[in-house]
Amino acid sequence: MISLKHILIACIICTLFSSSDNNKHPEFNYDDAILSKTINPHDYIVGPGDSFSFSLISTNQIIKEILIVSPTGDVLIPLVGKINVDKMSLVQAFTIIKKNCIDYYPDSDVNIMLNSMKQFRVLVSSPISSLSGYRKVNSTTTLIDLFDEIQIDFASDSIPDLEISSRNLTIISKKSDGSSVVRNFDLEKFKRISALDQNPSLNPEDIVKLGFIESHINIGGAVVLPGKYEYREGDSLADIINFAGGLLENIHNVKNNVEVLRHINSSENEIISLTIINEQIPNFKIMPHDQVLIKLKSDYKRIKTVSIKGEILNPGTYTINDSTTIKDVIIRAGGYTKESDVAKIIINNEVIDKIGDKELLRISAINPSDRSDTDLSYIRARARSERGEFRNSEFNLIESVISSYKLFDKDVIIIPKKYDFIEVIGAVRNPGRYPYLSTLSINDYVIQSGGITENATKKYFIIQASTGDRLALSQIKNYDLKSQDIIFVEEKNDYNSWERLTDIIQLSSQILTIFAILNNMGK
Repeated sequence: MISLKHILIACIICTLFSSSDNNKHPEFNYDDAILSKTINPHDYIVGPGDSFSFSLISTNQIIKEILIVSPTGDVLIPLVGKINVDKMSLVQAFTIIKKNCIDYYPDSDVNIMLNSMKQFRVLVSSPISSLSGYRKVNSTTTLIDLFDEIQIDFASDSIPDLEISSRNLTIISKKSDGSSVVRNFDLEKFKRISALDQNPSLNPEDIVKLGFIESHINIGGAVVLPGKYEYREGDSLADIINFAGGLLENIHNVKNNVEVLRHINSSENEIISLTIINEQIPNFKIMPHDQVLIKLKSDYKRIKTVSIKGEILNPGTYTINDSTTIKDVIIRAGGYTKESDVAKIIINNEVIDKIGDKELLRISAINPSDRSDTDLSYIRARARSERGEFRNSEFNLIESVISSYKLFDKDVIIIPKKYDFIEVIGAVRNPGRYPYLSTLSINDYVIQSGGITENATKKYFIIQASTGDRLALSQIKNYDLKSQDIIFVEEKNDYNSWERLTDIIQLSSQILTIFAILNNMGK
């Protein structure tokens, strides 16, 4: 006979816990304050450290407990005893707990819900020791959660020229029989095409192996998100288009509307033509460093290319359009090597020299009648200077030119090796550029250039490479030369008319070249 007291108690408990009948699985209630993510009770694996809110109501017994899974995988229920739930899903664990309770209390109502999740460690294996080691996670931690955490730590390490691969991740998991399962995952497929199977939950004793990006491909034209993407062996044209957000509606639906520029070796490339009609993408395998162009209706022209050589990470041929700049190609080619001369870029045998002769440009802007004797002497010196192996560096253009200079089809960009030098010009016997050594003085360089001529005024100036400022040595003391500074020895202005005319012609040619280039860049 159930008393009124028992009925009232049961009613109270039922308001706290959802009830279930004996023929159904227990209900699963999750506290959002405890669980940050929704979990699947069929996939969640129970283990030591998990805890459950448990209640049992029978005619003569009321039990309310927090059940904690022990290190051996057991839960202990008063009067019922120990029940092993290790490595079961939530559904399996709750079912066996309920079955044992009902066997002991046949007329009981049993309610269970997950109270808190276990925490456990996974081992991260990486070529970089600072990223390797154990990390604490829980059962809702997925691969991308761990990857994002590692990315933050990796960024703080500031390791140049390395990027963690998000497309070549390996998880090694232990099975109950002691064997291992090796699985490979591609998080870019999860992020970009919603491939849910590529973002698994982590389990105790998992080993997560990291790798680094080895190569990229570029895609441009009629896609939603043109740009650079990590390459993974086996990628197809369809994969890359999907990564780039899919095709735009204004794709040019004609034959050969896709061009793939492929690197054969450091000096040889080939162009492969493909066709996409009505969004039917051909089955074509992408290779490392491929450049894919999906042609637009508005820009259906023969593909334009430029070559980049020298001190660049990925020399070769690259596709361009009418707005492609020097900087664009340098970025696509991976940037400079450590040996590059970032002060100088050669294009079609014409040089954009970012350091060159700021002084010449300054003087050329001065009204001829207002130029000083020093200015005139510098003009003559520059017009007649021999620059040896550096002779092709004749003018200066500001750094912003690199990001504004528009390239033309078949341009050749050459990134030369870096040279540290001091240039000596003016009234010296052998003007030119000489290797820079921090231990050498201004006088040492003048001596290297053969000494001053009889036409020298003995006035010395430094043209600073960093600023373009002209400094009279009579006004400064103990000047420390910097690489690519210019030492200018002033010469007297008593030279003949033929020399004067020759210098003016040479100088005019140089200045016209400068302004022609500047004018073209402004178009």
